[in-house]
Amino acid sequence: MFIIGSNWVLAATRRAEADLRRLRRPLAARHRATAPKEFARADADFHLAVVEAAGNSVLLECYRFFIGRLHDSLHELRSQDVIQESGAEPHDELLAAIEAEDEAAAAAAAAIRPPQRAHPPRG
Repeated sequence: MFIIGSNWVLAATRRAEADLRRLRRPLAARHRATAPKEFARADADFHLAVVEAAGNSVLLECYRFFIGRLHDSLHELRSQDVIQESGAEPHDELLAAIEAEDEAAAAAAAAIRPPQRAHPPRG
């Protein structure tokens, strides 16, 4: 989490306008996603865009290397009714922090939170 969270802070300080456009598209797609595959692609693409905005070339190469596997794992997990995820709020807060170039808000968005159910329990 430290490596990822520190990159969120870097994204807030290094981002360019083009980075903001690359962040907004997958986040909007993540919010609209109803199918597990759509959600997985959008979520993975959003996190990749954050790392791109951070300008950390080492982590960027790592992300590019495993982005396909990350997508596959997110898709598989999202397809299960029991998977829990962080929800939209931390992602929205992260984008707002990056837009505002607010390092403290980016660090707060990186805080570990209790997961939310991706799908309501069947009853």
